Amino acid sequence: MNLVIGWDSYSWVKHISGLVSRSPKDYELLIITKDWEDQLLFCTSDLCQEAIYAQRKNDIFRIAKRIRLKKVSNLGYTYVEIERLIAQIQLKCLFHKYNKIFYQNTLILSGIIPNIASSSSIKCYSFGKIIKESVNKKVVNLTDNEVERKLGLAKMIAGAKSYDDLRLYPVAETFFRSV
Repeated sequence: MNLVIGWDSYSWVKHISGLVSRSPKDYELLIITKDWEDQLLFCTSDLCQEAIYAQRKNDIFRIAKRIRLKKVSNLGYTYVEIERLIAQIQLKCLFHKYNKIFYQNTLILSGIIPNIASSSSIKCYSFGKIIKESVNKKVVNLTDNEVERKLGLAKMIAGAKSYDDLRLYPVAETFFRSV
């Protein structure tokens, strides 16, 4: 079993959905934040934060269902309490015996996940921000069918906050091994 940790609603779709779709029963998705502060790209009127969050939750549910992802959960943080987040992720790792963790490269997650993974002998990979060339870089080339599927997922993102959420870089996915 592998765990994918996304800070926000859609970054995991862009950076790892192709790999996950290869064997979705081997992956669980954990999203950290409520991600409700930015208005929707395709909405002309202001929506309340709960409506934005509901739309993004619905998008994630539909995308996860489409690629047959085993489990999806959102911790729903609006303000991140580091100690609590560490404890939640540690407990999740303890009870689920993950082989690998793929996490969105944010300042907070980069400071937490490698430490948790190393103490549990879990392989750990980051995705997202471009990191300097590294010998620990892993590139997963997608097949034509996987590229097509991934591009189809962009059409399911109704709660996008920017056009960047819809650019899925479909040909390959790159991960960086945390050591």
